[in-house]
Amino acid sequence: LTVINGNTFNGCSSLSEINLPESISVIHDGAFEGCTSLSEIALPDAINTIGDYAFADSALQNIFIPDSVMSIGDYAFSKCDNLITVTFGSNIRLKEIGVYTFGYCYALHSIAIPNTVTTIKKSVFSNAGLTSIFIPSAVEVISEDAFNNCRSLDIVTIAQNSQLQVIEKYAFNRCDALTQINIPAKLTTIGDNAFQFCGMLEKVYFEGVYEDWKKLNISATGNDLLTQATRYYYYDEKPEIGDGWYYDQNGMPMLW
Repeated sequence: LTVINGNTFNGCSSLSEINLPESISVIHDGAFEGCTSLSEIALPDAINTIGDYAFADSALQNIFIPDSVMSIGDYAFSKCDNLITVTFGSNIRLKEIGVYTFGYCYALHSIAIPNTVTTIKKSVFSNAGLTSIFIPSAVEVISEDAFNNCRSLDIVTIAQNSQLQVIEKYAFNRCDALTQINIPAKLTTIGDNAFQFCGMLEKVYFEGVYEDWKKLNISATGNDLLTQATRYYYYDEKPEIGDGWYYDQNGMPMLW
């Protein structure tokens, strides 16, 4: 057996445990959707594809995603209200995570996005319970609504040497607990309402100087709270006048 067909266990609300054969490589769309008693499952090391809605609206609390996984479909773990921990294999080669994959995962407070991911897709963490997030350096695009309505999200840290170029519209909309974010030098565009209703935003660490900031294409629609926040510019050494910031030994923004 190498495949769990689509909707095989869909809606099996009494299914509380299952052992998957090590030969399974694909879990198709909706296979375990609505399994509201299934709190844990061990994914085989051979698995490479997790389909759309595969575990949506299930009772999963923890999930380990092996190195072999190359594709995670749209809504794969959405509405998993009890999902606390998502762990990716240390050598995973995943490039993107599907639309709404972890949307409405209210108990998910943190997640380590794999370093290989280049696109954070639309609404992937929308309405999740995240309190902080680290964006790896390979990410080039944070898509529309990616963190929309993450109302506990306090700190967004974007990796040093980031390749991030675009933050699309509504990406951090209604993140009303957000207090700080760092903006990398390669960023060119911030879309409409990307930081709308981020009323607690106090600190913006910009990896450049004032002239670079002025070159940024920041939509004038719904981003006032970003542009009005206190902005700090990057310095390799402590500036003689004014405040600046640097990356500490852990790659975190720090004021001089």
